[in-house]
Amino acid sequence: MGDRMKIRFTLSIVSILLVIVLGCTKVNMDSTGLVKLGEGVYALVAESESFADNLGTNRGFVIGSEAVLVIDPGYTPEHAGALLARVRELTDLPVKYAVNTHYHPVNVWGNSVFREQGAVIIARPETASYMEETFPGYMEYYRSSKPARYEQIKDVQLTLPDSLMTGERQVVDLGGRRVILQHFGPAHTAGDCLVSIPECGVLFPGGIISNGYHPNMADPGADFDNWIEILDRLSGAEISYVVPGEGRLCGRKQIGREKAYIRNLTEACADSIRKGVPLRRMISTLNPGAIIPEAENYGHRNIFSYNINKVFLNLLPEIVQPDFRLDLPEGFTLGGGGGGESVGRMHWFRSLQIYEEVEVQWQPTSRETILSQDVYTRGARFKTSSGDRKMSITGDKKIDLGGEKVTAVHGRWADSITSVGATGFWTLTTTIRDGRLYTFNCLVRVGKDDDAARERLIQLEKVLSTFRLAGE
Repeated sequence: MGDRMKIRFTLSIVSILLVIVLGCTKVNMDSTGLVKLGEGVYALVAESESFADNLGTNRGFVIGSEAVLVIDPGYTPEHAGALLARVRELTDLPVKYAVNTHYHPVNVWGNSVFREQGAVIIARPETASYMEETFPGYMEYYRSSKPARYEQIKDVQLTLPDSLMTGERQVVDLGGRRVILQHFGPAHTAGDCLVSIPECGVLFPGGIISNGYHPNMADPGADFDNWIEILDRLSGAEISYVVPGEGRLCGRKQIGREKAYIRNLTEACADSIRKGVPLRRMISTLNPGAIIPEAENYGHRNIFSYNINKVFLNLLPEIVQPDFRLDLPEGFTLGGGGGGESVGRMHWFRSLQIYEEVEVQWQPTSRETILSQDVYTRGARFKTSSGDRKMSITGDKKIDLGGEKVTAVHGRWADSITSVGATGFWTLTTTIRDGRLYTFNCLVRVGKDDDAARERLIQLEKVLSTFRLAGE
């Protein structure tokens, strides 16, 4: 046998031995449906984003010699029943456990089917808490805004976990097969649970890794820095197959892509904030391919704008660091801004019966006083960061701004770019403090009652009395 033949033979034997040792099956990474990844380890890979395919979300199960563990039952009892049917094609062993990798409906709303099978449902405490907190809102949203989808999910019964995973690591023994559950802190959500089968190098990371889909970074419990740290940790692990939250099966290479997506989007948002690019403009102009080339064709394209919004607003206070305090009423949320300590802007809003907005802009100035004419001039030229509006002035008055009586102009506004025809009232005033010119704009949208909108504007004007510089 020649040297080249000996090398090929040796490599073949090594490959066969590795497969045997790791317990893995040679897998077509583009496979969909039920895919065997190793002895007793199966993934149910979604083919599309359709309702029938669990909205593109993957699931799986592990069969031991004594019991079965299911990973993410699915969106509805119908989806969970379909997963159970695939289990029953292969074994009659009891489904003893069902793991929820995180709380999103496509992962957990099918829990009831496996509870009826006698399974213990395992999840992080954060996952259980978010499941209970968000379920009513989700159902009301579907009922009022998406009636066709509501008809598909109306039979869902919220089924909370039986067993809460409070530590970083938990081992589940199915009889001859160990399944490892791990929590490394918040990433995609506050309660992410990674499921691995070390004997065959298979990882079910939940929403921490996607493949060909935009990762969802917009969850309230998301932590981008820790997400990247977790991905770094996974990069050094012995992993043969990753069953991503969405998309086709993949290997460790996708971990690097996911990390690049998160890191690059974070850097793009930070750069836009420093340059004063409005959030709405960034959402309308940033192309996913500018984040990573592969993202140009990613599924769940609508998630991209939510990701930008979340990352932008998450970074905004840290980068801009305004040097003042304003005591806003309960319910106001940061809506945008940019710049820095020297030149910048921030705006907050809340939308209850009436939409309300407060915006503060600041810039250096060598002036020491402000005349009434200056306020009129600034009011006529003012542009809000949250949208293009036609602002007309109808008069002026005196209001309290941080303990100082100042001139404020007021008037009406109208939306100048959409066909909604929104209108409302606004008030603008300015002050000079420590070499900076501060401009304040309070704005309300008219609903069914002009008088109610005017009263809300008066209440917002009173908020300006709480303005204080840091240290005052």
